[in-house]
Amino acid sequence: MKIKTLVILLLGAVGVFGCETVEKRIVIDSPKGWEILKTPTKASLRGLSPVTTEIAWASGSGGVWMRTVDSGKTWTSGIIDGLDSVDFRDIEAFDASTAIAMSSGQPAVIYKTTDGG
Repeated sequence: MKIKTLVILLLGAVGVFGCETVEKRIVIDSPKGWEILKTPTKASLRGLSPVTTEIAWASGSGGVWMRTVDSGKTWTSGIIDGLDSVDFRDIEAFDASTAIAMSSGQPAVIYKTTDGG
């Protein structure tokens, strides 16, 4: 009787653990062919305007604007005065000094800088 019980228990264990599959997971630090650029803000970025391979502007929540002139290695950032509750949905840049940021909301606003922010 003991041997019969032992065989049944062993068969049950083989049935439970024998069907277990090993899943291989690949951890990717960054998508292949892409570079992650660090930014100085926690804002939700929504607007991006590349001007050249070195110059780009970005805009986002909380009135945030950002600008890089070295291909994203470093960023200058700020909040447009008095607009820390405004979410900028887009930014259109013309050069390293000139950009227009736009929000959608009540009221919708458009701001322009000619001195790099």
